Amino acid sequence: MIDGRFAGSFRVRVKWGAAVLFIFLAPLSAGPSQRSTDSPKYWYWFQECPDARKMGFNVVVDSKRIYHGEFSACHMERENIHPSGEEKQISFHFAGGRIFPGGDGSYLPERYYSKPTENIEGGIWQAGADPNDLILGLSLSIPDKILLNTAYIVYPGKATKSSDDGIEMKTYPLK
Repeated sequence: MIDGRFAGSFRVRVKWGAAVLFIFLAPLSAGPSQRSTDSPKYWYWFQECPDARKMGFNVVVDSKRIYHGEFSACHMERENIHPSGEEKQISFHFAGGRIFPGGDGSYLPERYYSKPTENIEGGIWQAGADPNDLILGLSLSIPDKILLNTAYIVYPGKATKSSDDGIEMKTYPLK
């Protein structure tokens, strides 16, 4: 026959043992989707996600639109991005015929006067990802010179406009 004191003591030990076992095993039973919510999310362009924000953008040089494009922005964990979107680069060309400022930390040691017959190449890529925005890089060049290399902050879902010496990047949400 079991003594009453022993039976009570046994019940307490089983309850404490179950509590300790639960504390150690509970995190293991939380699936990967629950644990991954602690990972920070950043904005990336050209990704696929259910809640993508469609954005349009224009590159404007001296009040003339020289390029128009669209992209989807997704707020996602870094480990879920598709590398092809992150590595995406957009290229475009336009005729010269303008002054590119130089000096003061510019890529050009002095002003550069592009000829109207020169073909200027532009490039846009994702230069950075942050929790609240994404950063697009813009470069303009001719075969032997970088004329401009700058970055623009884009707030997905909001209109933005940034300018640098007559060169503007405008972004806006699409429906």
